[in-house]
Amino acid sequence: MKKVKYIALILVLALGLIGGAYAAWTDTLEIEATVDTAELNMEFVSLAVWGAGPQGSDPYMTGGHQGTGTKKATFWIENMYPEAEASFAMFAQNKGDIPVKLSDVTVTFSPGVDHDIWNYAKAKVTARYLEAGDQWSNEIGSETGYLKDLAQLIKDAVGDQVINPGDQIRLGREATEDDPDPVGSITVWLDETTPNQFQNVSFDFDVEMTWQQWNI
Repeated sequence: MKKVKYIALILVLALGLIGGAYAAWTDTLEIEATVDTAELNMEFVSLAVWGAGPQGSDPYMTGGHQGTGTKKATFWIENMYPEAEASFAMFAQNKGDIPVKLSDVTVTFSPGVDHDIWNYAKAKVTARYLEAGDQWSNEIGSETGYLKDLAQLIKDAVGDQVINPGDQIRLGREATEDDPDPVGSITVWLDETTPNQFQNVSFDFDVEMTWQQWNI
């Protein structure tokens, strides 16, 4: 009988020790911290139309733009004729805290344009990169094709370029008195084989560029 009591006492003591150990193993650790999230913010900081209207050298064509300070650029050009060129400039700056890359481009043309004109409307896109604090930008890519494929031309010209905070992607150059119609922009023209029925054609379109975070 005494052996049974001793065994029972030993079991009670053993269970007590196990319970204490379990309690030690299941302590809760609480950590209090503040996490600051980075901001992704690409914005069009400058837009221009060269070669048409008050900013350009061709008095016959007219053109314009809107969307500076936003994420969508709108351009229009009127009274185009074969071999005449108009250039559009778009400067997009990384105003966020993290590096980004171009993910996608959407170009929306206004309805009502004769679909046959797309066989003659051409475009050349030259992309340049400007680091914050620098005066001169460097060319990173150039593509030529049809205006209807402008979205893909922009994507191919920009490529996999990483845009660091404060830096810019420039589709175009600044105009000066010595160079009022700067090359290295989004240049649009009608091929010399364009039929007369497309004289004085007009285009207007929106450009939206989608960016994604890039972790170095």
